[in-house]
Amino acid sequence: MSKFSTQNSPYKKIYMIQLFFYLFLSACFIGLHHQNFLIEQQYLFFCFFIIATVGISHGSLDNHKGELIFKKYFPRYWSFVFYVTYLLTSAFVLLVWIYSPLISLCIFFLVASFHFGYEDLEMFFSQNFILETPLYFLRGLIIISAPLYLNNVETVNFINILLLGEKWLT
Repeated sequence: MSKFSTQNSPYKKIYMIQLFFYLFLSACFIGLHHQNFLIEQQYLFFCFFIIATVGISHGSLDNHKGELIFKKYFPRYWSFVFYVTYLLTSAFVLLVWIYSPLISLCIFFLVASFHFGYEDLEMFFSQNFILETPLYFLRGLIIISAPLYLNNVETVNFINILLLGEKWLT
């Protein structure tokens, strides 16, 4: 059970306002995209806006989650254990990506889909039920698959680069 699910309306209200704002903004961009009204700079501005408002603040909370996890097991050295674990995990992922980019990219998409969905929906579930995990995954899959839908050619080229394809070397 999430700590947010036991707390009431302030978090949920802020989340709902944010959710509807970004859904509205995304729907507008999808509509403009279909009408061919957007130019590349507008896409870049929209992506920068999303990353600057949601992405950076999301990633900046990793150490707080680490504190919640590690402090009960390592009360005095939780931050050291967290950062060493964080860096070793990053190094491991990098090695797997270098030696098997396709497998690591598929695992990344699966984990990222669940992660984004969990972070967005955790406050709405007060107890476990059978559809909780698939809902987390499907919600996150919307976020992960959006670039493929909105800009297919660029996304495929980017994935090719991530897979260390020939275009990356030239």
